[in-house]
Amino acid sequence: MVQPWDLVAGPLVRRITDLLEVAPGQDIVSIGGGEGRFAVWLAGRHRLTVEVVDPDPAAVARGEQAAAAMPRLERPRFQVGHATDLPHESQVFDAAVLDLFTLGPIAADRAFAEVARVLRPYGRLLVLAPAWHTEPDPSLERRLEAAFGLRAMMPVEWKRLLRDARFVEIAAEDWSADPGELPGRWLVALRGWRVAGLAGLRAALSPAARDFLRELGSRRLALTLFHAVRWPGGGS
Repeated sequence: MVQPWDLVAGPLVRRITDLLEVAPGQDIVSIGGGEGRFAVWLAGRHRLTVEVVDPDPAAVARGEQAAAAMPRLERPRFQVGHATDLPHESQVFDAAVLDLFTLGPIAADRAFAEVARVLRPYGRLLVLAPAWHTEPDPSLERRLEAAFGLRAMMPVEWKRLLRDARFVEIAAEDWSADPGELPGRWLVALRGWRVAGLAGLRAALSPAARDFLRELGSRRLALTLFHAVRWPGGGS
């Protein structure tokens, strides 16, 4: 339910693709992309090898279904797995996209270290993460973390974690929509129902979801795209 809405999704996908500096024959890993929409688009358009890892078997199944009509040699490969324990050898990918909004409870520092492990030297990392523009109320921060399993941080904190994982050339971009363009609560509820049935509907109508949308609307909390380069010698 917190995935980029329609007014953001198209431009964001194009921006991610530009930042990946994709070229035919590259190997890309999409972590948290089990639904497969981005992976299918990227693999079909740019003739890349795309691997998708997601902790949700149902999301992986939907991704495989979305890719089923593609030619076999272009089809992304989907696996159930966790961002902190990727099912890959070291230094096998040219680039990675890590969607922290979809992964549930996760230790971001461990995820960054694991992505660094599977990236080749000078490989590019794109991260979608929630970032505060102003210091949050501690009780609100705890409520959102308990509900979503992910702690939103200030951009400087996200950058520090990336540096600790031996990433360099770190930059951040705010991809929040204007307040009037945010999806309404009932649209979010419908999206939650489509993705996860009754559990998704309950989550979408929860106080935490209401708080999340309110903070996005106030621009205190932002959908943020971080991009960085894996420095040689780290994460191997």
